[in-house]
Order: sequence, then C-alpha cells, then structure tokens
Amino acid sequence: SKIHDGKSTTAEKVSFTIVDEECPENAAKVKGFIWKGFDTLLPLATADETTKKDTFKVLSIGNSYSNNAHSHLVKIAADAGFEKVEIANIYKGGCTLKEHYNNAVANTPAYTYEYQELAEDGTVKKTTVGSSEADGEKVTMLYGIQANDWDVITIQQQSLNSGVESSYVKEQIDYLVEYINKNKTNKNAKLVWHMTWPYATYYTGNTLYGTYFDYNQNSMYKGIVEAVQTHIATRDDFDYIIPAGTAIQNARLLGLDEKELSSDGTHLNSLGCYVAGLTWFAKITGMSIDDITYAPTTVPEGSLDSIKTAVKNAINNPYQVTE
Repeated sequence: SKIHDGKSTTAEKVSFTIVDEECPENAAKVKGFIWKGFDTLLPLATADETTKKDTFKVLSIGNSYSNNAHSHLVKIAADAGFEKVEIANIYKGGCTLKEHYNNAVANTPAYTYEYQELAEDGTVKKTTVGSSEADGEKVTMLYGIQANDWDVITIQQQSLNSGVESSYVKEQIDYLVEYINKNKTNKNAKLVWHMTWPYATYYTGNTLYGTYFDYNQNSMYKGIVEAVQTHIATRDDFDYIIPAGTAIQNARLLGLDEKELSSDGTHLNSLGCYVAGLTWFAKITGMSIDDITYAPTTVPEGSLDSIKTAVKNAINNPYQVTE
C-alpha cells in the first residue's frame, strides 16, 4: 500500500505517525512509522533510518595559526561520520591582513598550500605545494581559493595584531571579502572569521607584545574580543565567527598542562590544537561534539568532557571567558 498526503491508496484504514527530529546543520535524519493498526502494532510498511552527512570542505587563508587549528580537524570530522573530508590552508607565516590584501591585489605567489584529506583507509593524507623547493614554487591566494569547491573559507588577522584595532583596516577587509567572493568556485561557500587566541602567560619574546598588551594575556584577549566585535561582527558579509580564542582561554582555566596549551608561548601544542579543532568543527557544522571519541594522546585521561564543555561554552558565549 502506498501513502499519499496522509491517505492510503487502499480502502484499509491506516494509522501512521511522522517523527520530525531537529538535526544539526549538514545532517538529516528521517525515520518513518507506518502501522496497520495500533491494536497489534504490526507494521504495514517499514522505513529505515537514514543519516546523510555532506562533504566537509574547508579552506583557510591564514598563517601558522590556521595550521594549528587544522591539526586534528580531519580526524574530528571523520569521527563525526563525514566520509569526504577535505581541508586546506593557503598560508604564509606571520601573514597580516595587510599582507593578505597586498598579495591579493598583486596576485603575489607568496603562499604555501597544504591540503589534507581523509584517505579510504581512514588515515590523513597530506599534500603540500610551496613549502620547499622539492614541493615547488610558492603559490597565490587565488590558487587556494580555486583549488576546490569549498564549503567554508576562513580568514584571520595575524596573532600580534589580532588585538590591535588599528590593524583592522576596513578598505583592506572589504577588498579581501570581495576578492574571495568573486573568485570562489562554490558561490554558496560561507565566509568565516577565525578569532585567534592570546599568548601564554609566560611569553615575553616580542617587545611589541609588551608595547601593545604589557605582556599580559588577559589584556591581549580583551583586545582580540574588542577588535572582532567592532570590526568583524558588525559586518554582514561574514557568515559567522569561530571563537577559537575564547575556547582556548576557557580550556586554559582547566589547568591541563603547565604550558597553557602552547608549544612556544604563541602557537598551540597538540592539546591546544585539539581544543581549537573541536571549536572549528562545532561552529562550522552546528553539530554536537558530545559523541566525538577521537582525541590525541596528549588529552589527559578523564578530561575530555571538561574540554568539550570549554568548547561549548565558547560557542555559546564567544566573547566571554567561562569558568
């Protein structure tokens, strides 16, 4: 028997219920129940539950901080059930918004392109262009933008300037936004801002850090939040902001390692990269991270739930540290 608009094509009386469950972005679940009668609960027809997860394709236009954020992202997405995972970083170490702007204007081959994908055997396959002579010459920003039909494209400010409002020049951001949107091959690709993290409390390796923030982590974090709220969140051409910086600050309060989630005072260590990766995944997909089981060996035993809570708090309160 076939059901059309809630009616059976036969004379037999049929009762059926449609269950509509809200699902996170990029996932759809459909489950149907069609019963011959509620007295016997014998099914007239069966319907299997189907779960569909689209591709996870992300490009970052950044620097070493986007490299940090990508470190565990492929495995996190794979653990969540995505079968097609492609992540790339078109980056230049220490690259500022101003440099990205200049490179886009002149189409300068200044970047390394690092591409990661989920291989059929479940491992991460990495391909790099432009990191050394063996990999070939440096490439342009345009190369990365047009290398794939990306679902998401992120940009960011350089770490030291991330909390300096004067470094967020509207005309430069305007140009980069227009340039990305003009050249992306997937016209539905979302443009996203990556809000980065402040330095570890022990870092004193840059005199400008002292000039701008008095070598104070909280001052740098406050500067980052204020700059993003003022110059990015007020725009309507960014789909959303990934609050990695707030997630890192939340996780730092857990006291999980003496390096404060950092490898050198500025970049993240493996544990910090995992926190950032979870934040990226949660914000990009809108999916729950509660069932994520993948974690690097650097995650202390028994701390995974606390880390996930720190990430979820950052998603819910992106501009405020949650203890």
